[in-house]
Amino acid sequence: SDVGMYVSFDTGQSWEVLGEGLPILPIGDIKIHPTENFLVAGTYGRSMYKIDLNLVTDVVNDQPQIVNEFLLSQNYPNPFNPTTKISWQAPISGHQTIKVYDITGKEIVTLVDEYKSAGKHEIKFDASFLSSGVYLYKLKTENYSETRKMVVLK
Repeated sequence: SDVGMYVSFDTGQSWEVLGEGLPILPIGDIKIHPTENFLVAGTYGRSMYKIDLNLVTDVVNDQPQIVNEFLLSQNYPNPFNPTTKISWQAPISGHQTIKVYDITGKEIVTLVDEYKSAGKHEIKFDASFLSSGVYLYKLKTENYSETRKMVVLK
């Protein structure tokens, strides 16, 4: 649509961007496949888009709480296969990114790239597409950056 596609995992209390990078087009129909867990959006006479709802992340917990400092927690479990949870907190609202890198510093995937309210946040990361090894994940805001290691063990 003209404002993008959003999804809520908490019955509409908060919304996250879904399908970032889609063109601005009027959507004629949206369906979620009940067993394969993907979303299909059809536009008026132009295209059809399929979005895997399990691809990278989903919001597990996103509650505004009063926090006094930035903190990127160690993922849990670690080592893991194939999913882990990454938690962080921010004392102020603002644009936040969490990216995953391989041990050489090559960017693998962006998990978060959006405005977030102050408070504690948590996402689930599905690394089933990665090989065993050591990876880095980095929280970056306008005034803060922190990196931690995680281990995929298959």
